[in-house]
Amino acid sequence: MNSPNHREFLAAARKHIRAFTWYGTYPEACALVMGYDNGLGPGSFVPGFQQWLTSRQGSAPEVVFWVHVLREALPNRPGLDGSNLSKEDHSLAVDKLFELLLEYVDEAGLDARATD
Repeated sequence: MNSPNHREFLAAARKHIRAFTWYGTYPEACALVMGYDNGLGPGSFVPGFQQWLTSRQGSAPEVVFWVHVLREALPNRPGLDGSNLSKEDHSLAVDKLFELLLEYVDEAGLDARATD
C-alpha cells in the first residue's frame, strides 16, 4: 500500500479549507489535522509535528500543537484558545497551521519516505 503524499493533501486543504470544513475556522482546521492523523493510524503524524513545534519554540512538551500554532500566528496575544478569535484571526491561524505543517513535512522528509 502506498503511503500518502502529505504535501499534496495539506496544500489542498490549505487552499480549499472550506471544502474540508463548514466555515474554515481554526478549530475546524485543527480537527481536520487530527482526523488526518487518525486516518493514517493514531499517532502517525501529529505527535511528530507537536514535538517539532516544541523544539522550535523551546516550550513545554505538554503544550498541544494548536496552542503552538496560535503563538506563532498571533504573537503577543496571550489567552487565545481558538474560541475567542476574530474572522481575521481565524484566517491567519489557519494559514499559519498549514504553513507550519508543510514546513514540518519538508524538514522531516515525510514525503520522501512516502514514495519509497
